[in-house]
Amino acid sequence: MRLLVFCMLATMAWASPPQWRSAAPGYVWQFPADLARHPDYKTEWWYITGHLQPQDDPEAAPLSFQLTFFRVGLTPALAPVDSSAWSPTDLVMAHAAMGDPATGKHVFSEVIHRATPFLGGFGAAGDTTLAWVRAPAGTDAAWSLRYREGTFCLTVRDDRRNLRYELQCAPTRPRLFHGEGGFSPKTQQGDAGSLYFSRTRMGTRGTVLRAGQEVPVVGSAWLDREIFTSTLADQQVGWDWFSLNLDDGTDLMLYRLRNADGQEDFALGTRRRPDGTT
Repeated sequence: MRLLVFCMLATMAWASPPQWRSAAPGYVWQFPADLARHPDYKTEWWYITGHLQPQDDPEAAPLSFQLTFFRVGLTPALAPVDSSAWSPTDLVMAHAAMGDPATGKHVFSEVIHRATPFLGGFGAAGDTTLAWVRAPAGTDAAWSLRYREGTFCLTVRDDRRNLRYELQCAPTRPRLFHGEGGFSPKTQQGDAGSLYFSRTRMGTRGTVLRAGQEVPVVGSAWLDREIFTSTLADQQVGWDWFSLNLDDGTDLMLYRLRNADGQEDFALGTRRRPDGTT
């Protein structure tokens, strides 16, 4: 009987599917490799927001923009998978937006595909393309986030929503790591968290579609890079997040996780002072 139980347990152990890696303290960052896809973690994103000033109208209120690529893993990196490129291991989701205070309009678009040829995917370490996805129906183009010679290059186009921009964002400050060594806890116990850093105040230039015309712009952008596996705690249902560039040169990131009743469950922030200390 004991032999039978041992054999059953051994079989279950050997048959257990590979697990996702959990974000944990002590992660050793490597750049630019850590800009690319991390297939051993379940979820990650590249989240860019910013403000843009039309070069031909320096007195105008700044435009706002946002581009986010989300990767959701379907199969852990160590799991046996079909060698075919058409056998997806990831979902690729992207969301883009632009706001124009002169018109009061906020335009957004989103797309989701399995990561397969012709639809979307993510680059490996050393690749120029970090993430890309086929544009929404009605637009023969692709959205992309690339990293070339130290600059992030963004391309977005949705013809049906008159949303289009091509931007280049060049870091001007060192990376801002959140939490000890870039491990950002999400619970009081510290048993769940993410690998998290930002590039703040990136010098930004490019073109946007405004009132049917391509307009050259300059501005500033903030990139959040976050990698994790664990989901929210059972009592947590959502979060609020802020990234702020203050006039005195301070960079400030704040987030709070909230419960179903709207009460705060956990909050954390990072402040980088004008002298660069945090």
